[in-house]
Amino acid sequence: MQKNNETLTWKALEKLYEVDRLNKFKIHKLTKDHVRLTSFTRMRVSLAAQVCSQSVAGSLRKYQNDPRFEGLISTELITFITICNRLFDCLNGSDDPEGIRNKINSDLLPITSCQDVIFDFLHSVLKYFQDWQSEALLREGKLSLEERRRMQISQESYESLHITIPGFCGAVQYLLQNTGIKSAKAKDFNQDKLEQEFGLFRMSFGSNNHPTLQNLIQKTLSHHVQRSAALPVQGNIKGSRKTLLVDESPLPKRPRK
Repeated sequence: MQKNNETLTWKALEKLYEVDRLNKFKIHKLTKDHVRLTSFTRMRVSLAAQVCSQSVAGSLRKYQNDPRFEGLISTELITFITICNRLFDCLNGSDDPEGIRNKINSDLLPITSCQDVIFDFLHSVLKYFQDWQSEALLREGKLSLEERRRMQISQESYESLHITIPGFCGAVQYLLQNTGIKSAKAKDFNQDKLEQEFGLFRMSFGSNNHPTLQNLIQKTLSHHVQRSAALPVQGNIKGSRKTLLVDESPLPKRPRK
């Protein structure tokens, strides 16, 4: 990709992994799975979040003038990763209502006001990508539309941001203004639980790629009965395991005659 006449290349991340591969004191979490993507690892949200992280941006900034990274690390690449990192934090949050564990990163805290600075940042993200798209489409030179689109994020990602950010901001501000709630956690708006539910269905159907409505009803009832002992889902989201509570109290006995 290109922005402001600077190149944003994946090769910078590959080089960062190679240079720090044997470094025991590296600050980022990049591994082979992060930089050598497959059809499966492309869907893992955790890998994407660790690539677009503040630690990766800091590592790239440290190596920006290193001869080994000549022509790979640009200021725009570091800016892009930094924005994506904060965007991820703002739209995910965490379970920390008292703000004890997240004093350093306020983006993870629950939103308590319609004037929260998070809303200003989210709207600035939209403007950042809008300006990027305008720059690519209006750039001088005989470039095809496809070449101009490759200079920026994909059109699907661009449109998704314009759905997600206004929708999230509008929903949170409406809840704070009209429902009487004191705070809203961004984490409560994600769809991980729904994805886990469909993940259980996919595992239980096995090789059956065309389940019927009757199959789905049967599996739903089966999952409902076995919910407390269900295994965690492994996929592109974090799984969760529910604890099976065991009551060791004696069972009632029939009185002897």
